[in-house]
Amino acid sequence: MRIALIGLRQSGRSTLFRLLVGEGGGTERGGVGLGTAEVPDPRVDALSAAFRPRKTTRARLELADLPALETGGDAGGTGPSAAAFLQQVQEAELLVHVCRAFASDYVPHPLGSVDPLRDARRVEEELVLADWSMLSRRLERMAKETSRADVARQQEKALLERVAAALEEGRPVRVEGFEESEDRLLRPYTLLSQKPCLLVLNLDEEGWSRAARGEAALEGQAALETWAAEHGLSTIMVSAELERQVEELEPQDRGEFLQELGISERGLDRVARAAYGACGLISFFTVGEDEVKAWTVRRGASALEAAGKIHSDIARGFIRAEVCAYEAFQRLGSLQRAREEGALRLEGKGYTVQDGDIVHFRFNV
Repeated sequence: MRIALIGLRQSGRSTLFRLLVGEGGGTERGGVGLGTAEVPDPRVDALSAAFRPRKTTRARLELADLPALETGGDAGGTGPSAAAFLQQVQEAELLVHVCRAFASDYVPHPLGSVDPLRDARRVEEELVLADWSMLSRRLERMAKETSRADVARQQEKALLERVAAALEEGRPVRVEGFEESEDRLLRPYTLLSQKPCLLVLNLDEEGWSRAARGEAALEGQAALETWAAEHGLSTIMVSAELERQVEELEPQDRGEFLQELGISERGLDRVARAAYGACGLISFFTVGEDEVKAWTVRRGASALEAAGKIHSDIARGFIRAEVCAYEAFQRLGSLQRAREEGALRLEGKGYTVQDGDIVHFRFNV
């Protein structure tokens, strides 16, 4: 999964990026930080312990830490980073907007005060403006070039006009309802505000302590969450600075410190889980002595699609899929026992793969 981290200056975006990819795990190209991170999944750990394979492969996130957005000007920022920003955002499957929710005497906010709702709105407005500008130019060309007799192009033009009108009113494309045929028409435009977006509130220690006690982490949190829901944004909280401090400790001391801070899981775990949810993705597993591997597919994918994820030959020669739910394997302890108990099933091409399925494909090419 390709993820682009975006946000205003001094939001903690780059700190979170370094936490996700690990210290020294990223590179820089054209002002953009690039790196990968393994998706934490305790099910993979358990399967690896059970099968003791020669290799264990977890799903991975491809991360890009983009230049800070400069609001109020070009939608991509200003200067040489603008082109890099727009290209990387268009290539991303998910946007992660790191929004500052921490105070600091040493790191002043570029807008003079900490206001997460204001910042979230500004970044969203930049994405909407970028889409509106692009569609407006496209519609101008279509008005000159499209013949009235070209029914398909007239339908596309009408759809773009509807989308442009929503954007002009400040509504991101992701909250508009489209039929499948309309989605296909819009896909080539790679609209920024149509992409799933995760709003990550970056808290300080005080805010995190309040959240750990079940209190509101920041002033105006209810209004921010309401706005986010209206704009189709999933919201999670992290404290990148606290987790950075934890990473500096000796490994044997980290667990105790995390417990004291009320951090039950790392930011990477929360981001990965929320990213899968926002993009409608699930994991299935292949297991054996050679390798235990996690594979990522869209929720609702068929067994045939899952087979193609592994190799096109497996999909082409698909016969049957042997499927065992992870929970059944965990309860019974082995695939052999699952077979004896009827928990290992044979499924056809149309079977809908479930999150956590252990799958072995039978095929012949």
